[in-house]
Amino acid sequence: MTTTSSSPAASSQPMISVNTPDAPPTFTVLPGYQNQFQKMRVSRKVPENQPIQFVVFKCAKSSELLLLGVHRKEARYLKFEYNRNRFKEHNCICQTATMESDLNPLYAERCEDLKTLVIHCKNALNEKNEQYIVNRETENLVQVFRPELEFKEERKSDSDHYIAICKAKNEDLIIIGRSKNGLTKTRFQHDCKNVSLPDSPVKKLDLTEHGNDEEDIEMDVALAGYFQDYLASLPIFKAWYCIVQRLMNVRVKVPNSSNYLDYHFHNGTMLRSRECQECSKDVTPESLIPRYSVKLDGFKHVLFCRNKIFETIEQYVLDSQEIVLRQVFLPELLYDPTLINHEETGVFFIENGILVSKIRGILTVKKLNKDTDCYEEVPNVPVRIMNPESEASDAKEEEAVSTDPDDAW
Repeated sequence: MTTTSSSPAASSQPMISVNTPDAPPTFTVLPGYQNQFQKMRVSRKVPENQPIQFVVFKCAKSSELLLLGVHRKEARYLKFEYNRNRFKEHNCICQTATMESDLNPLYAERCEDLKTLVIHCKNALNEKNEQYIVNRETENLVQVFRPELEFKEERKSDSDHYIAICKAKNEDLIIIGRSKNGLTKTRFQHDCKNVSLPDSPVKKLDLTEHGNDEEDIEMDVALAGYFQDYLASLPIFKAWYCIVQRLMNVRVKVPNSSNYLDYHFHNGTMLRSRECQECSKDVTPESLIPRYSVKLDGFKHVLFCRNKIFETIEQYVLDSQEIVLRQVFLPELLYDPTLINHEETGVFFIENGILVSKIRGILTVKKLNKDTDCYEEVPNVPVRIMNPESEASDAKEEEAVSTDPDDAW
């Protein structure tokens, strides 16, 4: 088997400088994010060092479970798991810890069952209203759930200094206040001294005690076959920025399909994004940014393209009989960014009188006119993306079609 390239080796483009999450070795940036970040910068003012909004983590307990990390504050990410067309906050030791400074205390009220004050707080990490008490021994906050103490907006305190005064050990008092940086905690000692206490992680509720569902995550059906192998290669999550809505979305793969559903982060949760009528879903030659082509023995020329709609690197071959670009899947043929043809104009290959090139960066198909001996552009060339009817033979080399009618005799 031999491989030939249509362009000389070239260095890959530099990556965008972005902040890294709280556990750099454990995360992966969503496919297509760098391209979408550029679109975001074009459509609105975004600094070069804008933190990555969405990343993918692996669960510490189950490495096969992929988690979506949503950037919240500094370099910290709130992790979600995806289950049957909905996201839910991940309840595990690998979840980003909530710090006391993440809490904005709103007001406190006494719980007769617990014999202490319950402090209602807005959690800036997940944007939820939550309930906390002060542990007398550790002097740290512990989340509780008292449904009878329903949050009431009109009871929010205007005071920044004294939201709650709770009992601690040794007859000391813990004073809960708030500042522009979040919850503050001070110990008032029995010798009348005030001691500012350090910011500490809060002890969160075990959500499995409160109606955590037991549904299995819907996965691709494990079937053999050309199309199923292609589906298995697609990422579960990828990024998409809608310029019209000015919204960064996460696209989530629909099981047993090449389709994706769009979600965005709003009010502490991941919500389905409404479909944008101006964001095209149809793949055309204009959707494909040609990178380079290779030729394998027994196969057609394979053209590597970046699909601007799906934000994936894909492989295409030319059906010279019907003049159609067909997507193929050759997993043994890996994408090599050092082979990218960075010229604005250039020829990728000629097959059976059909020329495939790019002009000013746009994918162009031309057919040889036997009368003028010139290549003429073919408008509106159809693009056939992968589907259940796709076959591995689509990439196999065709017998050459003669361009001389006398050869037929």
